[in-house]
Amino acid sequence: MRTIGFVPVAALALVLVGTTGALPIADATAAQRPAAPSDFNGDGYADLAIGAPAEAIGGTGRGAGGVNVLYGSALGLTAAGDQTWSQDSPGIKGKSEGHAMPGCCDRFGTSTVSGDLNGDGYADLAITSPDEGFGGDVYSGVVNVLYGSSHGLTAAGDMLLTGPLIDPDIRGFGWTIAAGDLNGDGFDDLVVGASGYRNLEGPPGRGWAYTGGAAEE
Repeated sequence: MRTIGFVPVAALALVLVGTTGALPIADATAAQRPAAPSDFNGDGYADLAIGAPAEAIGGTGRGAGGVNVLYGSALGLTAAGDQTWSQDSPGIKGKSEGHAMPGCCDRFGTSTVSGDLNGDGYADLAITSPDEGFGGDVYSGVVNVLYGSSHGLTAAGDMLLTGPLIDPDIRGFGWTIAAGDLNGDGFDDLVVGASGYRNLEGPPGRGWAYTGGAAEE
């Protein structure tokens, strides 16, 4: 298993809180090597994730959102192996909701960021849905994490990140997101921003840092 959790990062001008969660391994046989940026299948070529947050998925209506992934090659980006992801994709946590649905609208794909969160040599992809309703709170927002493998991104082990559910003031979790090794341990970490956080003691907005980690035997 891998772990990812909230940790305070003094270098960031953000308010950070703490919790932990388990991340199932996506590809236990992968070589332990640093992943190239956005190289989801480890072939040495950068790949491209394109968010379409206004996309209609099935009969959901516009605003459900989706993400297209194009894979790199010696000739550049190619449609061969193109992937389309949404919250209705098999194995993805959540449910696509657009203008035709009561929970309008998720806007899956508003922001995306890649990084090797588990140090397996394949870049992973975090996809935000900042208007997703979660825990009975409309527009609280969530983030889905898809893991890279020798076959590209996979829904196996998809991780759903949320802000602390005990905090009713969260709005727009995932409007902004960034990845990088914040603590120098060799694993990329995530910072997720909630621009609509209702802060009664200062300017609106808040961020949370999640630490990546290796597989535990």
